[in-house]
Amino acid sequence: MNSQTLILLSVFLISLFWIGMYVHRHEAYSPDLWWTVSGDGGARFLRSYAMLAILTVAYALFSLIRFKKSLPSLPTQAEIATAKEVIKKSAYSIANLSLLGDKQLLFSDKGNSFIMYQTQGRSWIVMSDPIGDDSEFGDLIETFIELCQSFGGTCVFYEVSNRYRHVFNNNSIQLLKIGEEAIVDLDAFGLSGSKNSKFRQVVSRGTKDGLSFEVIPQQQVPTVLGALKAVSDICLEDKKSAEKGFSLGYFDENYLKFFDCGVVKYQDEIVAFANIWQSGQHNELSIDLMRYKNVHNSEGKHIKSMMDYLFINLFIWGKDQGFHHFSLGMAPFTGLEAQTKLSLEDKVSKGINQDIVDSQVEAEIIGLKWRYVTNTVTRFGKNYYNFTGLRNFKEKYNPQWEPRYIGIETGLGAGMKPIKGLTDTTLLISGGFGSLVKSSAQ
Repeated sequence: MNSQTLILLSVFLISLFWIGMYVHRHEAYSPDLWWTVSGDGGARFLRSYAMLAILTVAYALFSLIRFKKSLPSLPTQAEIATAKEVIKKSAYSIANLSLLGDKQLLFSDKGNSFIMYQTQGRSWIVMSDPIGDDSEFGDLIETFIELCQSFGGTCVFYEVSNRYRHVFNNNSIQLLKIGEEAIVDLDAFGLSGSKNSKFRQVVSRGTKDGLSFEVIPQQQVPTVLGALKAVSDICLEDKKSAEKGFSLGYFDENYLKFFDCGVVKYQDEIVAFANIWQSGQHNELSIDLMRYKNVHNSEGKHIKSMMDYLFINLFIWGKDQGFHHFSLGMAPFTGLEAQTKLSLEDKVSKGINQDIVDSQVEAEIIGLKWRYVTNTVTRFGKNYYNFTGLRNFKEKYNPQWEPRYIGIETGLGAGMKPIKGLTDTTLLISGGFGSLVKSSAQ
């Protein structure tokens, strides 16, 4: 039991007592009413209240002193070092998020793969697909589910692909689409040709305004951390924002020392930066922190398209380094158009196993409800977050869009777990209830 629950119980008991005393204010009070059997309403209230208070205090004491299993701890330096070795073999850059050290890591028995997750309330929330040797992923997912259930927790899998849908389905985890990830094909990217003239113009305009691009090697990043911190603070202040977490990194010097850093300079001063995530096998690049400050050129005009200038130069640099893809991250609550599905009669007539039909019918019912949820979020949430604007920003780089899902527990035994899991995930991503309220008020 946490402090918030104790406060709520205390407020409830105090409020209930004063309401009862107010209702029976016309009856004469005597201490004997607490234990004397009487037909008076006031006496019955006091005896009932005393019993309720005793039970509540007993429950609170039991919750505080009962034996509790210790939750898995954050990774040690040795485990971070092991994760780094696994990341070198991973085909996806999101694996680098594990180096932030704010997530628990569950390794496979052989140590060739891991799951990164955090707990929020009683929800155990996994970030992305497992990392490492995909031949171990099925067993690793099942091990995580068993571990979570042993603590009485709720399993949530956030921003996963559908590559392991069968494993999730076998464990009563329903995948619900939450958006699409933009992947730029670096092999096909370039500045030549008429279709790429807009990219050439961005680079040309930025160079004319006095911007320059540079990748600072990992070994030299410690020498510029002060300048990066100054830009980061200005960016957050200008946006009236705060550091988030879980699905994104935050400014942490030890974390940034793991990576090369792409910077934009104006008159030799760093005015924008992004730490560069690199996957193994030269498959994929991405960025995590992306911070900048407003700059005016020598003519006093505001320099526009600084982020475009940074991205395009990162694409060119990545291609020159031999990488094949660049992930722009997920555009949430977009690309959620309903898909045509076979009717139940069609499935039965085609000889599909009845158990599979039943599970698919349940999934479709959940899917209909989920589409209602996502439609509501996009309709009313656009006042607080520009879902369409973010997708349009990424769309101009002509990416391929890959679906991303949230996996939640379903079935008769799930009860309120889906709602609880979604709520805890929202709080975790936003940085807590305070940050969520603050962002909604802006």
